[in-house]
Amino acid sequence: PLMGIYSCLLESGSDLNFITACDIPVMDIDLIGKMLNLARDAEIVVPVKGENEYEPLYGIYRKSVIHEAEVVLGEGKRKIADLFSRCNTRFIDFNSGDWYHNLNFRDDYLRYTGKID
Repeated sequence: PLMGIYSCLLESGSDLNFITACDIPVMDIDLIGKMLNLARDAEIVVPVKGENEYEPLYGIYRKSVIHEAEVVLGEGKRKIADLFSRCNTRFIDFNSGDWYHNLNFRDDYLRYTGKID
């Protein structure tokens, strides 16, 4: 995942980038708007639920993260969370509610589409 974010930032023509995983089918526009507001003073904005339940693949990343991502990747690390302490990172409370679905497995998709209970 960290290499994916790094690659996206390298290719992006924008300083500010919303990055999401392909297995999150619904976008909460209100949450994204709040994240963009927090990004005025941050390099990374990531939703968090509780103390450590991050959703780093639904976040705002500035291009300035590229250098630190290179360092982390060069150390053989791949966790996005390894960037948090190295960059100006802000967290936003994340109430997943009814809109949030992470379709990691076939059964997740089938439940989401109503094809199984």
